[in-house]
Amino acid sequence: MKLLNGIIFSIIMVLHIGCSNVETRYEVIDLAGAVHNVEPCKLSTYASNIDYLPIGLEDSVLLGDIYYHKFLVDEENIFIVAPKMKCIYMFGRDGKLIRSIGQRGRAYGEYTAARSMMSDSGSDLLMVEGGNKTVFYSTTDGSCKGEYNFDELFDKSKDQLMVARDGRSQILSNVTIAKIVMKDKKFYLATGDQSTLDQALIIVGENGAIESRVEIRKTEVRNFFNNVLTASIYEYDNKINLIHGLQDTIYQLEGERLIPRIAINYGNYQTLSTQKSRRRSNNSMQVAVGYQFIESAAMIAGTVFLPSSAVVYSNGSQYSNFVYDKASRKSVIVDYQEEFDMAGFINDIDGGMPFWPQQLRGNKMFSFVDAGTFIEMSKKCNSPKMKEVARKLTEESNPVLVEVTLK
Repeated sequence: MKLLNGIIFSIIMVLHIGCSNVETRYEVIDLAGAVHNVEPCKLSTYASNIDYLPIGLEDSVLLGDIYYHKFLVDEENIFIVAPKMKCIYMFGRDGKLIRSIGQRGRAYGEYTAARSMMSDSGSDLLMVEGGNKTVFYSTTDGSCKGEYNFDELFDKSKDQLMVARDGRSQILSNVTIAKIVMKDKKFYLATGDQSTLDQALIIVGENGAIESRVEIRKTEVRNFFNNVLTASIYEYDNKINLIHGLQDTIYQLEGERLIPRIAINYGNYQTLSTQKSRRRSNNSMQVAVGYQFIESAAMIAGTVFLPSSAVVYSNGSQYSNFVYDKASRKSVIVDYQEEFDMAGFINDIDGGMPFWPQQLRGNKMFSFVDAGTFIEMSKKCNSPKMKEVARKLTEESNPVLVEVTLK
């Protein structure tokens, strides 16, 4: 019966996609086919310019490694989480330090974690999202302007008591907040209840009260931490988009309905919604939404986890980068460039190192490269821009921000 339910859902999605031939609304990212289409992808297909910006070159600030979810670039500033300093550093778009913002902790005005950051170009606020708690800081002076504790929205009487390994007890919430996005002074929370398996997109108003709840298709699949897979959300085309926990469908929020936009085809590697567990050793394929996943007007770029039987890169990695071209509706695995030990767009714009996006904002894509790697890459490339920046660096310098302008 459970298998039948999975088959029925697949048929429904096929019918949705079949109808799209008339409306050209639904698209399919064919990752099952992409493993047979490993191709070089040129950066110039989607971009017109690339620049390299050293960060904090003249400042006594050591940032260490910068991960894809630990930085934010907006129209005016660059925000970087500094775990060792337990704060966030704010730089100008020239790479020079402006100030530190916030402090990690549990007191009022302190962020418990910096899972993601968002800024509004129409205000001076930086939102630091840590799951159950979100804090707002002023980019003008770094002061706290308020905070939201989203745990208060849920029924705490249903939480579970968990005994840690050291013998201490703590409360484990049944509700997981997988992702929070702020748009038009509202909060959009992708949530999953670990006991009932209910999933929902919860919309919270500026006053902190729930305005509406949009149900999300259930799944019984659990991740490595035994949590039910929950959805991820992002903003595209000025609308809220949601990737289902099974990473098989991308929805767009229309009013209080989630409308399927794009189906992701895994073929025989599809994870059924009734599977109890999804482990890396099994035969499942899935988009790694915890990694980089971006959508522009021309393409979707992301990372897919492949089962061992479908590995395509010569280094044996089960993580492969893919590109879905919206014009041709073709999905490909991006070729692995052994000379640079990475898979990314071939930089045919200035002859520099390959590029793979970590974030997108407006018509700009961004990624960070550590100084030592950047110096070595510059020796292999013919990019005058890279070589000029590399001459200013040492291996102890802060990472370099790579900025790509889309067409």
